[in-house]
Amino acid sequence: MVRERKSDTAIVRTTLRVILYAVVIAGLIGLFVGYLIQRNIVSPLKRMTGEVNQIDDISEVKLTPIQNSDELGTLYHGFMRMLNRLKASDEERKRFFQNSSHELKTPLMSIQGYAEAIRDGVMEGEEEKEALNIIIGKSGQLKEIVENLTLLSQAENKGIIYQMENIDLEHVLGQWLKHYMETSIRQGVEVSLVNVCEGKVQAFTDGSQLIKVMEILLDNGLRYARSFIRIILDKDESGNPVIKVANDGEAIREVDRERILNASMQERG
Repeated sequence: MVRERKSDTAIVRTTLRVILYAVVIAGLIGLFVGYLIQRNIVSPLKRMTGEVNQIDDISEVKLTPIQNSDELGTLYHGFMRMLNRLKASDEERKRFFQNSSHELKTPLMSIQGYAEAIRDGVMEGEEEKEALNIIIGKSGQLKEIVENLTLLSQAENKGIIYQMENIDLEHVLGQWLKHYMETSIRQGVEVSLVNVCEGKVQAFTDGSQLIKVMEILLDNGLRYARSFIRIILDKDESGNPVIKVANDGEAIREVDRERILNASMQERG
């Protein structure tokens, strides 16, 4: 009986020793895994979070690179792509407002100059009438610039309420183009509307917003066209309406085509 008890005690001790070793090993493995998580996940996340919280100027963002090839690395690279897009957008916005300030200043200076000349009696008769016409024209340019800035602000703040309806593009654009005929003739540029489709070209859109977009395109075309501008109504393979604007100005470089719709982009073509 004594031997059996000693044997049972030895087995219990051995079992307890094995369990203790297992607990210790499991604890060490847990500590090691925790260390790896801390070093490879928690610490980089904390560092990136701290660096992001210190961002004051997006143009001066500098984050410590994360070389991980796992989900954390994917998160870092995705975040950097977003930051680069925000940087590019911020730079474009700054250039746009610089250009807008210049475009506002030029007609204002012209208006001021002619107004002072009329006030001082420098211009009389036909010269005065011509100066007044120039002032009216420059005032129209100012109004257009302000309207474009307002439209841009509304678009960015999602403040535009679209009035969608089916419209006949040839009719709507034809009526709108009548207002540009005098300007285009004065600049020696022929503006024409061409429907290359059979029958009417219908579009479900906001007519007033479409006209605003067309005004920007046509103003740019008049600025750079040599002798003509063509507004072409067409349809794509799915039957959707397409509006093309072409002129005989200098072609847009291939490298600039991807950013042609940026607000600050100015290029001949």
